[in-house]
Amino acid sequence: MGLRETLARLALDGPVPVFVVAGGGLDHELVRLKLDPRIRLVSTPRSANVMLAMGAPTSRLLRPAARVHDQMSHPRATVWAPGSASIDRITRLFPEIGIVRAPDDPVDHVLATHERLIHGERPSEPDVLPNEEPNPWRGVGPYGQGGKGMTGGVPYGRPLPQRSGDRDGLELDVLDLRVGPFFPHLPAGFEMTVKLQGDIVQEVRIHRPPRAGIRSDLHDPVLQRVAAESVCIAELELARARHHVLGFAGALHFHGLQALGRRVARMATTLSPDSAPTILRLRRLVPTTGVLSWSTKGVGVVSRALAEELRGPNARASGVLRDLRAHDPTYQALGFEPIGREEGDAAARWKQRIDEAIQSVELARRAEGARTTPGLGVEGPRGPIGSPTLTSRDDLSIVTGLIEGMEWGDALTTIVSLDLGPMVQL
Repeated sequence: MGLRETLARLALDGPVPVFVVAGGGLDHELVRLKLDPRIRLVSTPRSANVMLAMGAPTSRLLRPAARVHDQMSHPRATVWAPGSASIDRITRLFPEIGIVRAPDDPVDHVLATHERLIHGERPSEPDVLPNEEPNPWRGVGPYGQGGKGMTGGVPYGRPLPQRSGDRDGLELDVLDLRVGPFFPHLPAGFEMTVKLQGDIVQEVRIHRPPRAGIRSDLHDPVLQRVAAESVCIAELELARARHHVLGFAGALHFHGLQALGRRVARMATTLSPDSAPTILRLRRLVPTTGVLSWSTKGVGVVSRALAEELRGPNARASGVLRDLRAHDPTYQALGFEPIGREEGDAAARWKQRIDEAIQSVELARRAEGARTTPGLGVEGPRGPIGSPTLTSRDDLSIVTGLIEGMEWGDALTTIVSLDLGPMVQL
C-alpha cells in the first residue's frame, strides 16, 4: 500500500471535519449534528474538508458564505441542505455543490461526498470568489512591495497596524478585526468590528441586520405555535428547559469542555417532567469544571439599572424579576413565582438558566392538562414571545457597552452568556 492510499485510509477512519454555515431556527438540527459521531464540527473553515450549509441564503450572506468556502483546505466540497427554499442563487455561486433533498440525511450526504473527495472520484472545488489583491502593491514604492517609509503604504497589499496609547500607558498596535456572520459560537448573522490592542477590546461596532429576520425563540415546534394559540403548559415548559440546557451545552463547548457539552446536549434531547433530579445533578457537577467560577465569575456584569432594558433570564439574573407567567392565572394556580439572582455576571446568567430549567420541568410535572391563557402574552426562553422579531436593539447596545475594555476571551464569554437570538434567517 502506497503513502497516498495509507493517508486516504486514515482520513476515512476518523470523523469528517465539517464547518457548518447555518441560520437562525436550526438549533435542534445543529445539536443533532454535534451528537453524530461520524462528523466533527470544527471552529474554523481551514480545518474542514466539507462545508455544510443549511437553510435558504439571503443575498447579504452569500458572499460571506463564499469567503468561508474559499478558506477551506483542499480537497474540499460543499453540501447544501436548502429545505424547501429555491436553490437558483446557490447553484449559480456554487456550481459544484451537492444538494441534499428531503428527507435525505445531510450527514449521509457529507460522508459520501468526503469519501469521493479522498479517493479522487470528485475534484476539489476551486475558489468561488476572484483572487483579487486587497490593494494595488506590485511595483509600488521604493522596493516594489507597496511599502513606504518605516510603516507607511500597503506592503503586500495590506497596511501595517498603526500604534496608539492603551489604558496601561503603552504604545501598542491597533488591530481591526471583523467577526461573523458565521463565527460558530455567536448568533447566526451576528457581525461586529472590533479594535484590539493586544487582547484588549478598545472599540466595538455591531453591524445591525438591514431587515427583520425570524423570531429569536421560535426554533422549537411548541414555540412556533405558542404565539398564535393556547398550548399545553407541560409542552411549553419542557421546550423552555430544552432551550436552556442546550444553550448551556453550547457554552460548555465554547469553554473547551466538548465531551461534557455533548453529554449535556444529549440530556436535553431526553428531558421529561421527571427530569428535575437529572438537571440538579448537572447543577452540582458543573462547579467542579471551573466554568461557573474562574472563567465566568465577575465577567460581563450587568447592573440592575442596566438590566431594566433586558428581557427574560438576562434581566432576572440581575435582580429584575419580570416574567409574563406571573400574570397568567393558570401559572398562578400551579404555584409559579419568578426566580432570580443578584450578581448579574456571566456565571449568574448560566446559573439562572439552569435553575429555570429545573423550575420548568417541575411545572411540567404539575401541569397535567393545563394550558396557557390566551391574550396574556407568553414568556419564551429569552423573554416575551410575540413582540420583537429579532434580538432587540437595546440588547445589542448593551453588548457594545459591556465588552469595550474587556480582554477578548472575556468579551466572547459575555456575548455567549447573553444567549442572543439569531440576527438573520439563512
